[in-house]
Amino acid sequence: MVNLLHIQEPVQQIATAISTVLSVDVEVVNTEYIRIAGTGKYAHHIGEKIKLNHLHQKVIAQKKDVFISNPREHESCAPCPHKDLCEECAELCTPILSEDMVVGVFGLVAFHEPQRKILIRQTNELLTFIKQMGALIVSKVNEEEYINQLRVAKEQLTVIMDSVNEGILAVDSRGHITHANDSLAALINHQKKGLMHRPVHEIMPDSPMLHAITKGNSYINKEIYYPELKRQFLTTTRPIISNQKIMGAVATFRPIEEVEQLILDYTEPRIDIRLNTIIGRSPAMEELRKKVLQFATSSSTVLIRGESGTGKELIARALHSASPRKNKSFIAINCSAIPDTLLESELFGYDEGAFTGANRRGKPGKFEMAHGGTIFLDEIGDMPIHLQAKILRTLQEKVIERLGGHTSLNIDVRIIAATNQPLETMISHGEFREDLYYRLNVIPLYVPPLRERQEDILPLIEHFSGKYNKLFKKNIQGFSEQAFAALLDYDWPGNIRELENAVEYAFNIEASNYIREESLPIKLRNSEHKSNTDTFHTLKELEKKHIKTVLEKYPGSTEGKKQAADVLGIGIATLYRKIKEYEL
Repeated sequence: MVNLLHIQEPVQQIATAISTVLSVDVEVVNTEYIRIAGTGKYAHHIGEKIKLNHLHQKVIAQKKDVFISNPREHESCAPCPHKDLCEECAELCTPILSEDMVVGVFGLVAFHEPQRKILIRQTNELLTFIKQMGALIVSKVNEEEYINQLRVAKEQLTVIMDSVNEGILAVDSRGHITHANDSLAALINHQKKGLMHRPVHEIMPDSPMLHAITKGNSYINKEIYYPELKRQFLTTTRPIISNQKIMGAVATFRPIEEVEQLILDYTEPRIDIRLNTIIGRSPAMEELRKKVLQFATSSSTVLIRGESGTGKELIARALHSASPRKNKSFIAINCSAIPDTLLESELFGYDEGAFTGANRRGKPGKFEMAHGGTIFLDEIGDMPIHLQAKILRTLQEKVIERLGGHTSLNIDVRIIAATNQPLETMISHGEFREDLYYRLNVIPLYVPPLRERQEDILPLIEHFSGKYNKLFKKNIQGFSEQAFAALLDYDWPGNIRELENAVEYAFNIEASNYIREESLPIKLRNSEHKSNTDTFHTLKELEKKHIKTVLEKYPGSTEGKKQAADVLGIGIATLYRKIKEYEL
């Protein structure tokens, strides 16, 4: 009978290689429940006899494969007294057979969710593969069969490696490349055959693989730079050790922008702002929506001007959402909200040791995080003059350089800037660079203040009323005539932001189903609108009354209705529909 203890070393080598390539952990147990090989949490318990394992017991007794994707709930785990302490998320097991006799169990183990997903997604392929690995272990007894099985396993391992999205590179003890998968060749824009047997430092100068084969060090998620393509990668590197000798190393590579995008997907809410979410029916807002749609497909820079609170970031997000970059990152940064001393590192990132207190592994900046997408530089007029030069270089050359770094990184980013400052005046005073102004102002957009588009107040009130009815679980049906008149007469220096604030305040104060003038903020109340009794109207009634007032001012002819539609900020067809709806 094959004794797995006699071939423990090659079994451990196989387990380590499989774990590195497949990103799951491996466990091999013999029929006496002694752990022959293990990785991850089991790497420190090799040679130990494990506690009674009902899963292994079932595999050995029934000679059947078992896959548990829901430990503690699976029937195989039911009799286990230690199930509540089990750290495994999933395990795929197969018996190791020699002439139809079970000599052990080969298992792929998941200790966290990403590993579990790998086991679930590729169950059949992985099961076939570990069966081959089990057969390979047994065939070590017969060297000729072992070599043949190894060839088959290598081909199968190559297929699996080439199906992985991450780049995989293997080197021998001299640092010469012995294997590169398809993803690696594509990432660095090389032919796979042309990589074979070349020194790894010629391909990846900063790769930690040389340290792995000379010092035996492992590296997890180390950031390296690839100069040919001016790209950065995260690499995990492990040495391959046999008979206490370093035989080579295996490393995985992933573009850092993919990792950053993944982080953003999980940490940053994706806000999809479409054109129809830009509220307003005034001619100015209709024209602005047309321009957003027209310029969304361009990669040219945009400068959005407008007073504070007019919704400049909303316009920037709409440009991004309607653009070919919509599935990539939208990164917003307020240049006035971050101290001058920190703004440069926030925008451009920094390398290890760039300054006292810097993250030991460095940090990517907002431009890197926005690669492939859009960066929104809000309050650009407050940017320090010395940083404006770096922004100008980024615009012109499409490259950035981290603080403390010596390499230039290519970036593909659309820049949208916004300001409420008089940049032209600032240029004359030497406070803003004229050359940067012209680079930013390729596509100028202007968001008018609310006082210049009074016809947008009603639809904005409707929108905010719906929002706060839902948020506060209320049933506010409308505004009194006096409250509505007060809202229309106010000049809204804080624009839409102030209007929303006023509506939210009123919804907190009002106890009835209609907003009265007394529920509005004090500065909006106007004595000339007060009467002994409030007249209440729904928003539709207010709209009807407003349209009626405008029609009375422009009576009769088709031309008069066109003028009325212009004043109301709606199309002539919409006006006729409203006339019919309200029987005007």
